[in-house]
Amino acid sequence: MLKKFPREFSALSEIFDFTEEFFACRGLDRTHLQRINFAIEELFTNMVKYNKQGQHPIRIALDAKDGTLEVRISDVDVEPFDPTASPEVDIGQSVEDRPIGKLGLHLIRRMVDGIEYQYENRTSTVILTKKLE
Repeated sequence: MLKKFPREFSALSEIFDFTEEFFACRGLDRTHLQRINFAIEELFTNMVKYNKQGQHPIRIALDAKDGTLEVRISDVDVEPFDPTASPEVDIGQSVEDRPIGKLGLHLIRRMVDGIEYQYENRTSTVILTKKLE
């Protein structure tokens, strides 16, 4: 299931409706929905925030097979940013000593089973996988 969303923070409610519908139509265990929505929200808002001049909608594709959910989030006509190359956050540091940012990526890594990155023809795609069993 693929859908395009406007490059606006206000699109988040439409995105959550999209994931809700996907889970409902496929009879997927809703206990995973909140984690998936968090991961999508974090990646989507970063794409909007860091590519303000972008003219293309952001594409989100959902697929479930063999007990695994795959989420693909693609942004067109952008410079590469590989979230898998981002260093781990030292959550043992105090808030005052920790650099700002990257906590969202840290949390996504804990909520999903896999994260991959592809960049081709100025299209950045983040692929998340979550075991549903």
